[in-house]
Amino acid sequence: MDITKSQSDFEAWWNAPEQAELRNSCAMGWGFRIWKAGRESIEVVIPPFDGYKDHVAKELQEALKIALRTAGIRIKGESE
Repeated sequence: MDITKSQSDFEAWWNAPEQAELRNSCAMGWGFRIWKAGRESIEVVIPPFDGYKDHVAKELQEALKIALRTAGIRIKGESE
């Protein structure tokens, strides 16, 4: 996971008006741990992209994997 983007995404989430109650009851460091754990608990299966030519399907799958990893989301079947 890109830690700079992760931190930026967290800060946007943390500072959102709907998180006011959480900010009042929880230190920002704990908030980041909660947020990060939530992101890390997500695990997805990459679809096969049936109907596409093999090289296009492979490129789509790779682009999707990169985007998911950047967002801190695990891909089922991959080791950490």
